[in-house]
Amino acid sequence: MRLSRKQIIAIILKKKNAILGLLDMPRVPGMGIHQVTSEAGIRRFLRAYLKTAPVDSIKHNPYSGADPSWIVKLKGGQTALFKPDRAWGEAVAAGVDQIMGFNRVPVVVTRTVNDRPGVLMQWSKSSPTWFKKHNTFGPAFAPETPEAFHEMRMFDYVIGNADRHGGNFLLPAHGKQSIVPIDQANSLSSGFGYYASAFFASPAQNFDRSLRALTTASRKRLVSKLDRVVRSENKLKQIYGSNSGMMPVAPHPLADSLIEEMVVRAKYLKRRIVSEELDNQ
Repeated sequence: MRLSRKQIIAIILKKKNAILGLLDMPRVPGMGIHQVTSEAGIRRFLRAYLKTAPVDSIKHNPYSGADPSWIVKLKGGQTALFKPDRAWGEAVAAGVDQIMGFNRVPVVVTRTVNDRPGVLMQWSKSSPTWFKKHNTFGPAFAPETPEAFHEMRMFDYVIGNADRHGGNFLLPAHGKQSIVPIDQANSLSSGFGYYASAFFASPAQNFDRSLRALTTASRKRLVSKLDRVVRSENKLKQIYGSNSGMMPVAPHPLADSLIEEMVVRAKYLKRRIVSEELDNQ
């Protein structure tokens, strides 16, 4: 059946987010975009590409924070971000994001660049940070605040990230995700406590507010995601633990105990959600 011009335009408009998302894919010779149509396939493709693609150029990132980073141009046209310092936290956070099934953290791989071990991560050129879009570091708790923001705070609590602010998450212009967390280098901080982010004036109160803001369906999904973290403790230690031999990035000296603390936080958050759901019945 031959489609009319009007029908073709309607199909394109319906699929525009998916198409625009695919346009950010690297242009790798010998591999067509038709071969990686699912989100999981795209992330696997990006992981393999970031791990193996030759480096065309590298320059210092002028927007680096306390830890220096470099902008890397890979063969095929993709831009990536390289971090040699505190790379272990970035790698673990990306792994936990994948285990929980959020898949919001940009793809991260461990890699040596210019003889320096670190992490190489997917770079989003077209997505502004919250700070750049709203000119403020503090998101308001307005009714239109996306649920993904509150889920991100639950994720931050689990990974022990005390450095989430308006410059450390993106608001994508297209694609499935409404929020993309970036810069998880401070994850798994020892003695992280209840929720010690300097981003929020009253951390405990705002943590509770975010937890209450989640819908019942989101809470149920979150319980399932937290279960995955708890069940994956041994797997996380095998990959990222003190004796993992994860190369080229050396694990944190307290890697095993920090992973155990993370699992304790996941169990605590699950208990909070389940108990509050029972109280509300």
